[in-house]
Amino acid sequence: MLSIVPAQISSLPAGSYSGNVTLNYRNSDTSSGTLTVPVTMNLQLPLMQTVSYYVATANVAGRVKLRGQNLDLASGSPALFGATAATRTAVDDPTQASVSFPGLAAGTYHVQFQNTAGVSRGSANLLVQAAQTMSYQAINAPSLRKRLIVDAERQALYAVNTTDQELEIYRYSGGTWTTDSPLVTPNFEDATLSPDGKVLVGASDNSMLEIDLTQASLRAQLTAANPDAFCGGYLNHVEMGNDGKYFVIYNYKQCSGFSPSYLYDFQLKTLDGAGAYPSNYFYNGLTGGAADGSRIYIGSNGVSPAQPVSFFNTFGGTLAATGTNNNLFAVSVSRDASRVILQQTSVYSAGLILLGNIPTTGSSVVSPDGTRAYAFANASGSTLEIYDLTAPLAAGANYPLLRSIALADDPGSTSLPGVVLAVSADGKTVFISGSNKILVVPVP
Repeated sequence: MLSIVPAQISSLPAGSYSGNVTLNYRNSDTSSGTLTVPVTMNLQLPLMQTVSYYVATANVAGRVKLRGQNLDLASGSPALFGATAATRTAVDDPTQASVSFPGLAAGTYHVQFQNTAGVSRGSANLLVQAAQTMSYQAINAPSLRKRLIVDAERQALYAVNTTDQELEIYRYSGGTWTTDSPLVTPNFEDATLSPDGKVLVGASDNSMLEIDLTQASLRAQLTAANPDAFCGGYLNHVEMGNDGKYFVIYNYKQCSGFSPSYLYDFQLKTLDGAGAYPSNYFYNGLTGGAADGSRIYIGSNGVSPAQPVSFFNTFGGTLAATGTNNNLFAVSVSRDASRVILQQTSVYSAGLILLGNIPTTGSSVVSPDGTRAYAFANASGSTLEIYDLTAPLAAGANYPLLRSIALADDPGSTSLPGVVLAVSADGKTVFISGSNKILVVPVP
């Protein structure tokens, strides 16, 4: 009898696999020999590859997107988080399921569908952490940053610093933030977390790059090369999709004009066109994406008339223009894209239907759950404004201001476009980056 070693097919992609089995035999006349028997295995079991978003807060119910293969074969069975069944499992197609889960205790939960073979398939995990209220801190950080990236698993904060061509690294331990030596990367442009939070996928001018966060010493591994250096063309913005691909904006340094966008395949390490011409062309393109990797929003800036903002739906891989036109200079997206803030003040639905405004003069960010907007303003001293996106609109179609928090420090806010915000995974802490400091601000 032949048997399969479960560990050897735990992460094996679906498909047909052939091999040979060699048998040793001995006849009744005591002669012996070998016999080779060809065998084929048709592997058609659900395989879970990623959970997006991969971090949840303890004892708080949540929703995630599961990506993998043959998920339709599990239709009718709930996804399992360890031994706990999902409260809702909707299989969208063989590659995606939309799942709700109950509040879970802190810990790491292997996520899978049960199968008749009793084999654990995939390495997808949900990390459940206790909510953590950090104390206020002002981190000395002279320079400007393009993006802040919160690494909940390692309690770290990464900052994309294109001026100094480096990834800044800050770590939280014992109630205090400390500064590591930066990872210097020539012509560094952008980075974003992978769906499982283990890798930073980014871009320099001339190459995609990957940084393995599980290693003690971080280094940038260059992968796919810039496909076209015409007119100083360079890889500028990167956003994560939960399908294993990343949307990449390519802009010009020496010319002006609409330029193509690309999709970076994490497995194949390749860059391919993101759509048919001209739908994937943008002028000084800018992006913003949902943390669950479901939607990526893209727009042009500096062209007349203002161009439609587009969104890339990673479920199906479609890029489509919307009816919202903007010279886009700012975009913030909630974890599941239920709320999108454009131009710092305009609040939209996932389909970019205008819902209301936040009356701020500063730089803003939407909370992970889409219920709040946070804005840094300096009209009357450094202030963090908190707006309620669940409340009825007030005069001017504005969402109400819940409270303002006076900040003890100015992050360096002479030029507000240089102020960048991010929110912790549990929504309890706001990070504010200016030209002089990064402020860590707990929010009620």
